[in-house]
Amino acid sequence: MIDAATARKRRDLEAFVARVLAPEPAVQAVIAIGSIASGLARPDSDIDAVLFLDPCDLYIAPAEAIWRPSDG
Repeated sequence: MIDAATARKRRDLEAFVARVLAPEPAVQAVIAIGSIASGLARPDSDIDAVLFLDPCDLYIAPAEAIWRPSDG
């Protein structure tokens, strides 16, 4: 069973994928890694993910970003 912080971080990633990445045709897959994958996320943990792009487009998502659902 995962804790509340991990569940929230996973929902945040799912929302980002749905709103920002899924509409991009180059996005082939997104894999969560790190603490949200292992179930050990804390409220202050970042979200680590690997994006698979074809063709590679460096402008789809920056290497490091802060995204808030409220900001879109």
